[in-house]
This record gives sequence, structure tokens and C-alpha cells, in this order.
Amino acid sequence: MSLLTLDSVCKSFGSTRIINDVSLDIEAGEKHAIIGPNGAGKSTLFHLISGRYNVSSGAIGFKGEVIHNLPPYEIARHTLRIALVRGISLFFLAAAGAPKNAQ
Repeated sequence: MSLLTLDSVCKSFGSTRIINDVSLDIEAGEKHAIIGPNGAGKSTLFHLISGRYNVSSGAIGFKGEVIHNLPPYEIARHTLRIALVRGISLFFLAAAGAPKNAQ
């Protein structure tokens, strides 16, 4: 089972498609980089994974559970529980933007 899965993820702002059919599977312990020029959609993809933006279509999963329809603080809580057990990088968790009072 993949730790993080993106399945045909798309994001549009109005009639402009920013992210088009991105699929990705990341296993525990793997490291990946998203590279591209300014305006290529790197930050938008990161915001989709963290829950800051809603996907227009497709699915995002974390450890087999669908997370793309959860608010950012729920994604942060869910991934933090797993990260504490598995030692996942806090870089991913910081993107989810847990509120200061989240416990």
C-alpha cells in the first residue's frame, strides 16, 4: 500500500486547468521532488495534497484513506498520528496547516 497516492488529480480555477491528470504513488521511505518553472502548478499540487484547495476531479489518499475531501486540520491530525508512529518527515505535515489549538 502506498503512503501517499494521487489518482488522476485535476484542479481548475474557472476555465483554466492548472493541474491536469496527475497520478503519483509514494511508498514509505521514498523521497520525491516536484520540479518545474514558475507557474507550472507545483504550489497548487502541494495545496491540493494538504487540503488547502479542493480537487476538481480525481482522488488523493494517505495510507489507504481518502483525504482530498477533508479540511486541512483533519489531514494534519490524521497524518501527524501516523508520522509519530512511522517517523515521516514533518515537511509534509507542515503543509497541512494544523491550527494552533489542534491536539
